[in-house]
Amino acid sequence: MTQTGVVEQVLDREYARVRVRMRSACGHDCADCGGSCSAVRELTVRARNRCQARAGETVTISSSTASVMKAAAAVYLLPILFLLGGYGVCAALKLPEGICAAASVAALAVGLALAVCTDRRMKKKQEFQYEILDKQICSDT
Repeated sequence: MTQTGVVEQVLDREYARVRVRMRSACGHDCADCGGSCSAVRELTVRARNRCQARAGETVTISSSTASVMKAAAAVYLLPILFLLGGYGVCAALKLPEGICAAASVAALAVGLALAVCTDRRMKKKQEFQYEILDKQICSDT
């Protein structure tokens, strides 16, 4: 997964802080979507700077698609699976409908808590690894 960004600061010999403009489905081409775009989201990331990019330079950065998919699965799928699982277990035990509904809401809350914990753990472990790729800045290697 690649994005274009601007180097804000070189942190040390190996890393730089890069400001990335997040893409949306409409690509933020307001003429095409009738000007109904919401504000552009920007994200600042720490990226491996093997290219020796300097502050102010526009670069292309890459992130692991696997880590993005893992985070998406944790944040979006985990709560839904817990919701359905909570209801399914109660239904299999032939408990009253009200109890099944309450159990599914409780399981959803547990799934949301696990999703938040997983997201925080991934951020803390820096599982989202970014690297500057831009060939205009990199020397031929």
